[in-house]
Amino acid sequence: MFFHSRVLKMEIELYTNLQSHTFEVDKETSDFIKSQLEQGGKFDVLFPDFEPKEDEQEGYTLEIKSEGVYINDILINEDIFQEELVDYKPCDREDEIDMLFTWISECGSDRQSDKELMIEDLRYLQGLNDEWVWSNISTNEFIAKSDDEERFNEICEEILEKNSEYCGELYEKGKLDYCSNCDTYINQIDLGNGSFGCPICKRDDCIETKYDSGKEE
Repeated sequence: MFFHSRVLKMEIELYTNLQSHTFEVDKETSDFIKSQLEQGGKFDVLFPDFEPKEDEQEGYTLEIKSEGVYINDILINEDIFQEELVDYKPCDREDEIDMLFTWISECGSDRQSDKELMIEDLRYLQGLNDEWVWSNISTNEFIAKSDDEERFNEICEEILEKNSEYCGELYEKGKLDYCSNCDTYINQIDLGNGSFGCPICKRDDCIETKYDSGKEE
């Protein structure tokens, strides 16, 4: 009885869309239809053009912790930003607002155009809720996930690719180690128990090194 009531409900809800043979359903309904098909149900007759809805991609997250900058829990090597190997750097939105207030107050009459640009940046940042944003190292451009998620994700991808390439080269030279638990390249730290290990997970049993201790390249 439950099965037939669910079928009837979906038939009513999807009737209009079925006329054009193109429709989209929520994930719960999608999973239900898929399970019934796998069990030999007749949904292939009721819904001949049905395709399960794919899960939406969540995108990337940016966070700054005591160890450094993280993108989707992957620690980015600090050299990437310090040596300007990419066009963007992460910044704390509220800190940037405070700095802009200071710079605007210090702008003289001979820097009116700069002042106007900084006021625009200030208004833009004040209108956001993001904790962290990307800042262009050459211009006054800011990219926030809440405002332009597509571009935000593109920047994250570019930095992750550069980080993997850069850290991979250092690892091959024996200048970085790899933590399999955190899936990231690291510089080991003294864990305070007579051993060295990962600064993130504070473990020493998941470290991979290119060269044995004291071995020449």
